[in-house]
Amino acid sequence: MADDFRKLLVEEYRSPEGWGRSFKEIKIKGMFTFSVQASDNHASTPEAVLDDPFEYEAFEVTISQDDAPFIDTPGKGAWEELSQRPWAEKFGRGYIAGMRIAEFMPVAEVQHVYEELLEFAEKKKG
Repeated sequence: MADDFRKLLVEEYRSPEGWGRSFKEIKIKGMFTFSVQASDNHASTPEAVLDDPFEYEAFEVTISQDDAPFIDTPGKGAWEELSQRPWAEKFGRGYIAGMRIAEFMPVAEVQHVYEELLEFAEKKKG
């Protein structure tokens, strides 16, 4: 089992005006960028800036692929395989091309997706 993803969340930015915050992206084996966010500007539960990531019940999660033009590039993107996973239906197309985003994803599901991405990348990268 992989580390709890919440232990990997490092605050990158917090608005001095008291709204919004972002965590650094998590890089997975040179293959994926896994962005897990929670604040008053993200689809998280609660929708608030909390100091402890372990206090959140759900997160906004974005997945993109680093070793292909887009995660859904035919023949090169990992989404062709990943879209068959039960959790994939929660990920819609992001606002930025080539990204997949899920809102209000519970902690246990985020952990499961993180572990499956690690496993997928390990198998593909060898």
